[in-house]
Amino acid sequence: MVKEFINEIRDDMIIQKSSIENSIVDIENSLKENKKFLEVLMKDKDDIFTEFSPRDVNHRNQEQIDELEIKINQDEKKIEDYREKLDKLNCKINDADKALIELEELQK
Repeated sequence: MVKEFINEIRDDMIIQKSSIENSIVDIENSLKENKKFLEVLMKDKDDIFTEFSPRDVNHRNQEQIDELEIKINQDEKKIEDYREKLDKLNCKINDADKALIELEELQK
């Protein structure tokens, strides 16, 4: 009965772990796309000007750049948070594995 309970908890944690790993992959993919788009916007921002041309800032581009920078920072923070959760979950899964091993040894 205890063994089954620990196995259920362990299985739930493995499902959570998989979900977190998928979330990290999704956010990393979004992050890569946003960084590339930011590069394009930054390049476009710089390419329009020649050395002595008047600087007329494209406000819409600048807004997009600002929004992307905020989104990139938020995504990096989310990934960091998810990795911390993943580390804690891995420790709990290892603890459950150890408990199962100890339980089996006691039953012998």
